[in-house]
Amino acid sequence: MARRSALLIDLDGTLDDKALLVAHLIAREGLDPGACTMIGDRVHDVRAAHANGVRAIGVLWGYGSRDELKAADALVASPAAITPALDALRAG
Repeated sequence: MARRSALLIDLDGTLDDKALLVAHLIAREGLDPGACTMIGDRVHDVRAAHANGVRAIGVLWGYGSRDELKAADALVASPAAITPALDALRAG
């Protein structure tokens, strides 16, 4: 499976709603939401991912607490744990 990443910088504020930002990125890049995973440290990241049919990984070293991130599809405690979490989510 090919791995792609994309970065969208919203300088003019038109995509302040994170769910709209994710939707825009998916459309612009022609991505399959079911093949994507968003990694974030706040509940807003998890909600934005799920609103667009994207899996979410919550990172526990950021601003959000474990309780805040409980709706994520996976939680990771270190950067080294991201790849194994991605692999586990892909495997289903």
